[in-house]
Amino acid sequence: MKLVQWLVMLLIVGGLLFSPHSYVIANENGDRIAGEDRYETAALISKKGWENGSKVVVIARGDNFADALAGAPLAKKEKAPILLSKSNNVPDVTKSELQRLKTEKVILLGGEEALTKSVKGDIERMGISVERIGGEDRFETSIKIAKRIGSSETAVIATGLDFADALAIAPYAAEKQFPILLTRPERLNESVEEYVDDFTDTIVVGGVNAISTKVEEKLPSPLRLAGETRYETAAAIISHFYETNDHVYVSTGREFADALSGSLLAANEGTAVMLVAPDKVPDRVNTLVAAQKVRSFEVFGGPQAVEDQVVESLKSFISEYSDTEGAATLSEDAVIMTETEETLLEQAFENATIFDNGTFEITVPSSSKLGAYEVGQLFVIPPDEEHPTGLMVQIGDKKNNGDKTTLLLGQPAIEDMFEEIKFSAEKELTVDNIIGMDLHDGVTLQAPGGEQVASYEEFQKAMLQQKSAPSTLKGDKFEFGSMKLVMDAILYEKETAHRDMEVKLNGTMELNDMVGSTKIKKSRFSGKMKSFDMKFDADQTMKSELSINWEGDIFPENKKDDKKKILEGVERNDIVTIGSVTFTVGSIVIGEEARSKVPLGLTVFFVTTLDGEIELVGKFSFIDEQSHHMDVNWKSKNNKFVAVAKSEQIKSEASLDVEGKIEASQAAGFDVGLSIYGLVPAVVENEIRQTILLEGNGTVAFDFLDSDLSPEVEGCFLAEYNIDVNSDLKARMKASLGWWEFGFEYEKELAHFNLYETGFDMCMPSGAVTGSVSDAVSKEKLSGVKITAYKDGEFFRTTSSKDDGSYELDLQPGFYKLVYKKNGYKNEVFNNAEVTRDGLTYNPELKLVSDQHEGPGEVSGEITNALNGNPVNGATITFRKGVNSKDGEVVQTTSTDENGEYKIKLDAGSYTGTITKEGYVAATFTITSLGGLHSKNQNATITPLLADEETRIILSWGENPSDLDSHLVGSYDGAELFHIYYADDYYKDGELAVTLDRDDTTSYGPETITLNQTEGGVYEYFVHDYSNQGEYGSTALSESDAKVEIYKGSYLIKTFYVPTNKTGVIWKVFNIENGQIIPINKVEEEYTSDSSSINSPPSFKDGIQNSLTQTK
Repeated sequence: MKLVQWLVMLLIVGGLLFSPHSYVIANENGDRIAGEDRYETAALISKKGWENGSKVVVIARGDNFADALAGAPLAKKEKAPILLSKSNNVPDVTKSELQRLKTEKVILLGGEEALTKSVKGDIERMGISVERIGGEDRFETSIKIAKRIGSSETAVIATGLDFADALAIAPYAAEKQFPILLTRPERLNESVEEYVDDFTDTIVVGGVNAISTKVEEKLPSPLRLAGETRYETAAAIISHFYETNDHVYVSTGREFADALSGSLLAANEGTAVMLVAPDKVPDRVNTLVAAQKVRSFEVFGGPQAVEDQVVESLKSFISEYSDTEGAATLSEDAVIMTETEETLLEQAFENATIFDNGTFEITVPSSSKLGAYEVGQLFVIPPDEEHPTGLMVQIGDKKNNGDKTTLLLGQPAIEDMFEEIKFSAEKELTVDNIIGMDLHDGVTLQAPGGEQVASYEEFQKAMLQQKSAPSTLKGDKFEFGSMKLVMDAILYEKETAHRDMEVKLNGTMELNDMVGSTKIKKSRFSGKMKSFDMKFDADQTMKSELSINWEGDIFPENKKDDKKKILEGVERNDIVTIGSVTFTVGSIVIGEEARSKVPLGLTVFFVTTLDGEIELVGKFSFIDEQSHHMDVNWKSKNNKFVAVAKSEQIKSEASLDVEGKIEASQAAGFDVGLSIYGLVPAVVENEIRQTILLEGNGTVAFDFLDSDLSPEVEGCFLAEYNIDVNSDLKARMKASLGWWEFGFEYEKELAHFNLYETGFDMCMPSGAVTGSVSDAVSKEKLSGVKITAYKDGEFFRTTSSKDDGSYELDLQPGFYKLVYKKNGYKNEVFNNAEVTRDGLTYNPELKLVSDQHEGPGEVSGEITNALNGNPVNGATITFRKGVNSKDGEVVQTTSTDENGEYKIKLDAGSYTGTITKEGYVAATFTITSLGGLHSKNQNATITPLLADEETRIILSWGENPSDLDSHLVGSYDGAELFHIYYADDYYKDGELAVTLDRDDTTSYGPETITLNQTEGGVYEYFVHDYSNQGEYGSTALSESDAKVEIYKGSYLIKTFYVPTNKTGVIWKVFNIENGQIIPINKVEEEYTSDSSSINSPPSFKDGIQNSLTQTK
């Protein structure tokens, strides 16, 4: 029996479903929910939405809409379907549905004129209670329904004389529980006017013919949603209130019944009912389908209500635009350019004048169509191969000049571009989504197969090859989800008479795990942006090497006007775009009657900047790994952006290998911009910026993530190094500014933090050279003299002399050329300045000749034998420019006469004289020539040749003080201590013989000590200022120009110059331990031993102290 019953039910249901007048309730795209008439359609809608029954049902009259228009919010509150009844009886199909629903209560909408007592009786005889809500007219009924719904801050106001507007908003009003109040077009009913004051906001549906402005003015905070037709009004409501609707319902806009019953089904699902003409899909509805991203729909009613061709048209549209993510309507001022106009615009653009604010000026024939356009006109170039996202510019100003017209063009605000726009999409971005690229010369993008491509055309070919390759080969070389630029690009270049300069960038910039999302919404009614949101997440890896060979200012002389930057929307001042790649996050349908798909994308700009003064040759290497998250949201209520930009630094390191100096700001990073119609109305700029003040020579490495870790330095640097991470938003929006002036934009700092900061002045390994500078005539110490060190002909570093004329320059071990410069003085050079590791080298006081003493001058002096002070005749002297110049061009040569004297005329400046004579060791000395003057007593000594093991120490000095004494303290092979000086001038012990060859007391020297050997002994050599003995604050020794030369065999092996700007009478020059010279070079007040190897008893030390005050 049960089986028979089951079969019978199956046949009944099957008969119902396949009846020629009823349609299958299913989820296939374009299926109908339709019965033989509106009453059965309402029942079928109820079956779909209330499968498990409903205790409460709302019933409205099926052939008259008057009382039914306000019923949807009430039915939603009661969780009830809306069924239809005839005026004086309940149709069987409605009764059957009441039974299936197991209804306990029915609410009738309208008075007894709408639904008579017999209707009420029919229902009550089914055992169902009945409640009636009705007023004297439809307006009163809407108020009673509103009061039954309960409190709400917002009410909907619709005309009570037609049904379309009220039914269009019914699903949304029901979902949000906004009551629908009905009114006449020209006046509010007194009761409605009184009741509406209880609300804060009102939504007016329909144009001024449906509800006049006079009525609107009496409403609290009204928002009017309207179109030229009922279909456009319905579309406007959906567009304004719904973000997206994957699935919608479709109903005829000519009859009310299907849409009324269906509004509750749509409200329950949070979707909308689109109204269409029986025989046509209005253009506005097609655009709405794209904007709402509708992917499926169901139809209320049969072919009599909505013809099959309408259903097929909607199916076709959804299929064609299923890959789109929104829709937009262009501004009324927008003109789609013809091919001729496009060509004219591009030709004019070649000679455009570009302004700093991102606008540009072109000139066109006044007789051309472009010349006829007025201010505010928008030009639109549809997408093509050259412009994959299309192109749009706006006229900001216009000037007629006879047969020529000048147009000021620029980036429009996004509000001006579109009358209405809605777009939302989120996508994992891969190389498959690339729709355009613009790469700097020397920059390539790595395609999935590993090929390096330099253009979008090459990229497309590589993609086709990769996709057609065997599956076993795909993806082996490169991930589709990565984007990698390979750089070998010249950023700046300049030719000069002296050198060809350039700045070159090498390396890679890579983004992985990219996710982008965009949401844009503008209502045609408010004219404002409701949403303008952008999000981008990615992991960035940058490995770059910036090679610099440049001198001078990098900007603005070498800044190239990039006409393409105008088409990138917001200003990109001082930014070099290494490459830009545009990904589509989805297409948008633009237009209504004439529609086109336009990709809306995110453009990623890989950028770098360099700005400042540079005199440098070298390389900056940089490794940076970050995880980026940026989220920008537009808040329409207060007209501002709320944005978050976060960067998690994973690795950030830099190394420099440079010679020279730089005071500059250099940045690198990537920017993400919203791209539509070839413009970038919004961009988030992300950079890591190095602010560098650096001079020196060598290499230095930084780890920016460890502030406690000192830089690794090899070389010498004076540096201030600052690393900042910045993120900024730029946008072109009227609302963002609160006002609008053509060519300006909104800017907002999203994030800024200091990643690393350091300053240092160091050499590693280190040594130093020190000295002082004075006026050659007045002997006045000179401050502000610039001293620059060069090594192997290349700049190394620089310093300046202090107020006392002194300077000290930390340098790496090696030999340097020092150049001295000061305004008002001739430049001077000290050559072959030796710097030892961890040592301080003292240079002699350098004398600068002022410009007042330019021209030739005479120099004379005497050359004497270092052993006995006798004149040396017949010695040859060659002169070279500069101090300590041992090789290079010889300026002049002279010889000494029978008195050992020489005289020579030389241009003003310092010179190095090299003295040679057979039987003597070649020696050098420094002279200074003063223009127009005779500079005397420029004396020097020369020593006879020594045996190979002999060592000779020669002390010489200037005119003051008159008496300096040489002292040598030592011990040979652990034997007794000895002290050689003027009163004890000879010592011999076994194989050792030490002699003070000469003691000079009348200035200049020389004083000479000769040792027959140094191996196996320990010796200390110092100089005592005998003239100023006991005057410990004396600076005479320091200012004496004293020099100690050490000769061994036939060679000069070491020279020491007395430290300048010191006080004291003891100059401790050096020690010798087992043949090795150990520099000391200190001026002190009293003698103390600097050798741990000399253990002298107190009596011996007392003897040395007594010798310093002994009367000669």
